[in-house]
Amino acid sequence: MTLTHNRPQGSAAQGSPQSPRVAPPADSPLESPLSLEQLHPRALRQVQMTATGSMVLGGSSAGATAPRKLGLKQKAHLKAAYYWLHRYQVPAEATPWQRLEPYVEAHDQLAQAEARSLMGQLLAQPPALPPGGDRPGALPQPWHEQLGELGLYHQQIRVYSTALDTIEGRQRWQMLQQLGTAYGLGGQLQKATDLLQEALAELPPGEDPSLELELWHSLGYVRLMAQDLATALVCCHRQLALGEQLQDALACARAWSALARAYSDEHPRQCLRCVRKAQVYGAQLPDHQVSLSLLSSLGKSLAMLGQHESALDQGQRLLALALDQGHLYYQCAAWEILGISYVGLGDADQADSALGHALALAQQERYGYQELAVLNGLGVLYSYVLHRHSEALGYFQPALALQSAFQETPVLHCHLAQCYRWLGQIDRATFHYNQALALYPQAETSFNKAMILTLFALWHWQQGQVLRCFWTLVRCFWILPPWQSVNGALTWRRAKEVVGDSLRNWLKTWWFLGDRATEQGRS
Repeated sequence: MTLTHNRPQGSAAQGSPQSPRVAPPADSPLESPLSLEQLHPRALRQVQMTATGSMVLGGSSAGATAPRKLGLKQKAHLKAAYYWLHRYQVPAEATPWQRLEPYVEAHDQLAQAEARSLMGQLLAQPPALPPGGDRPGALPQPWHEQLGELGLYHQQIRVYSTALDTIEGRQRWQMLQQLGTAYGLGGQLQKATDLLQEALAELPPGEDPSLELELWHSLGYVRLMAQDLATALVCCHRQLALGEQLQDALACARAWSALARAYSDEHPRQCLRCVRKAQVYGAQLPDHQVSLSLLSSLGKSLAMLGQHESALDQGQRLLALALDQGHLYYQCAAWEILGISYVGLGDADQADSALGHALALAQQERYGYQELAVLNGLGVLYSYVLHRHSEALGYFQPALALQSAFQETPVLHCHLAQCYRWLGQIDRATFHYNQALALYPQAETSFNKAMILTLFALWHWQQGQVLRCFWTLVRCFWILPPWQSVNGALTWRRAKEVVGDSLRNWLKTWWFLGDRATEQGRS
């Protein structure tokens, strides 16, 4: 079957590869670098590879440095790259990913052909407007950066992991920053941290404050996902200092919102202060400059503080903007914020629907951190709100399989122990109780410590150590006051269920024994 090129007129301006019809070059004894425009199956007989890895046309020199002929596999990969760049037919109603797919596939084929010079040319292709690029203030972006703007992080990893060695300078630092972010959102936190630290180490001090700001922002977010709060706070403060130095309202708003996320568990009052600062800076921005990351951070912080109406408003704004820009990751984040807000407002049906949308997107696009958060949210909804504990297990158990990268182990073991206890599976509940208690010395966040302390309280109660039980609960609520955050309220509900259930069982037992004693006395 003959492939024909019927690309719609003007499609290159929408983000699809250009498709020049270039005739094969004439035979020439002179070497000339091969360009993407000259990449043609009939020209491959004249293409050779130099000792430095560059592909050239012609080449008649002799000696150890003489160009060598291409192998069969290299030719096959180059033909495949030619197909994706010049023959692939983009659908008339193409999705954003379908417009970018030819670039990604062609780059992958060039990488397998070891055509480093052609890979560099492809990365430097003229930028195309992103989806929604006719928005006021929108700037053209290269195709590989558009992958990140659309939340296609696993595709971005495919490109950048093979392209790092082909570029240098500012573009390399930008690529390290975006690759680190992509790895972080996929769950490979240590890999992400190493890449971002490498970029910061390579970037000369004062060379590019705006890029340095982005690197600190990404590193802070990755360390926050790893629950390394001390490092995350340092990164957020560096980001804020650079934003103030640049007098950039958007950068300052993002920095304050990142600080709010970092403080949301440990210091709710500080979190609220940071949210208000971010809102002040955000109010100075025109609508087209309000960033998705700013709305996401503010929405999640407000949801964790229990300000569900405000969080719902931020989530709806975020969803509308993410849909307009076609950004899948922030669509997922928006659905999560809406779900958490609906849980707080008592609308379980809406919460279930919103979190279901978030989970579908997270699993489809392999957002590891988002998937873990949404699974945890659905488990909490079904266990603590709907009291459908067997269905809650269907969310907590997959979350436990994902948790190792994000260090959520203690809390998930607490949730699982709670579900199994309500289902009457005492052996499994005891196993998860013991797992959570053993992890208490490693717990770093207030939420982890408070949830585990409720287990200590239960253990003391069951041993008849009533005073120690209540003293443990005092410690729990001193660490995480229930009136300051959603996590605190969840801990309070957990403590009431732990002690209340045990107290009811004790009263029933006491009443039953009293009745038995009365009957025996009468007989």
